[in-house]
Amino acid sequence: LWPPCRQVQAACFSASGGPGPGRAYPLPPPPPALRGSCSLSGGSGAEPSDHISPKNIGHVLDIFIRLGHLPLLPPFKPPKRLQRVGPKRRDQEFTRALGPRRQETWPFLLSTGPQSGLRKSELSPQRLRLILVGKTGTGKSATGNSILGRKVFESKLSARPVTKAFQTGSRGWAGKELEVIDTPDILSPQAPPAMAAQGICEAIAFSSPGPHAVLLVTQLGRFTEEDQQVVRRLQEVFGVGILAYTILVFTRKEDLEGGSLEEYVRETDNQGLAKLDVVCERRHCGFNNRAEGAEQEAQLKELMEKIEGILWENEGHCYSNKAYQYSQQNVLLKEVQERRTVQGQGSEEVLSEESRLERLCHIQKESEETHKHLLKRAPI
Repeated sequence: LWPPCRQVQAACFSASGGPGPGRAYPLPPPPPALRGSCSLSGGSGAEPSDHISPKNIGHVLDIFIRLGHLPLLPPFKPPKRLQRVGPKRRDQEFTRALGPRRQETWPFLLSTGPQSGLRKSELSPQRLRLILVGKTGTGKSATGNSILGRKVFESKLSARPVTKAFQTGSRGWAGKELEVIDTPDILSPQAPPAMAAQGICEAIAFSSPGPHAVLLVTQLGRFTEEDQQVVRRLQEVFGVGILAYTILVFTRKEDLEGGSLEEYVRETDNQGLAKLDVVCERRHCGFNNRAEGAEQEAQLKELMEKIEGILWENEGHCYSNKAYQYSQQNVLLKEVQERRTVQGQGSEEVLSEESRLERLCHIQKESEETHKHLLKRAPI
C-alpha cells in the first residue's frame, strides 16, 4: 500500500493547502506496518500507482487520516428542520457544513466514481441484462423499443395491458450486448395472486442469473400511489437491495418542452417521487419514445452512463438473491446433464421442468415473506 497512488497524493496535497497541481508533495515515510508492502497496483516498485481499487480506497484514506494528511469527514446528519425542505437546499447545507478546507478534498472523494478512470474493464461485463418494470400504461414496451433501436415489443395506446407474456430483445452497443426484458403486469396490486406468483417466477427464470439494472418506468408528471405500490412490491419480490440496481426512467420527456429533467425532479412537490429518487441515489433519465436518430442514441447514452455507475458500485456483479441462485444452479445442472447425454455417459435423474419451477416458486415465496418483514421499517 506504499507509495500511495497519485490521486491520493493529490488529495493530500489539496487538503494541506498546497499551491496547486504539478508540484511534488513530500510524502512521509511509510508506517512500520506498511514497510515492504506491495503497491496498490500489485507492483513492488517505488513509483506511485495510477490505479486504486474500490476495495482499497477506504483503507487508504483511513491511513492518510491517521497520518494527519486528510481531514476527517464525519457523517453529515441534516438538522430536523432540513428534513422538510427540498434536496437542493439540503445539498447547499451539506456543502456549507463541510467547511472551506474540506470542500477542497470532497471533490476528490466523489471523483472515485465511474468517471474517474478508476474502473477496470473487467468490472463492466460484455452482456448486460436490463429488466423493465412499472405499472400498466407507463410505456415500458415503447421504452424497450427505444433502447433496442427498433420495434421488438408490441406497443400501443390501450386501457388494458398490452404485454401478456415476457419478451426479450437484444442489440449491440459500444462493444456490449444489451438484453432487454419486457415484463407483463406482475407487480400491480390488482394482479391476481396466482398469476402474479407465476409471473414472478418466470421473471426470475428469464433474467437469471440476475439483472444488471432494473429500469423502473413511470410517466412524467404522473407518479401516483399506484407507482409507490409497484415500488414496494418490487422490493417484496426481489429484496430491499434491488433499489441499488434501479434507475428511474421517465417517459414522455418531450412534455418538458426543453426544460431540465434534473430540475423537475429536484423541485417536485411529490414526496413519494422525491424520496424514491434519493433512495435510488438520483439515478434517473428521460425518454422520448418518439425520438429517432441522434436524439434516440443520446437518450441511450445517458441511460448507459447510469448503468455503468451501477456496475462500478457493484464491481460488475448482477443482482442476486436465493431464488436467482437456485435458478442458476438448475441451469448449470441442466447443461451438465445435456453434455453427459451427448457424450453417451447417461444422465443423473434431475427434477422436471415443472418441478423446478414449483421449487423456485416455493423459494421465492419464502423470500418474499422475509422481504416483507424487513420492509416494515424501510424508507420506501
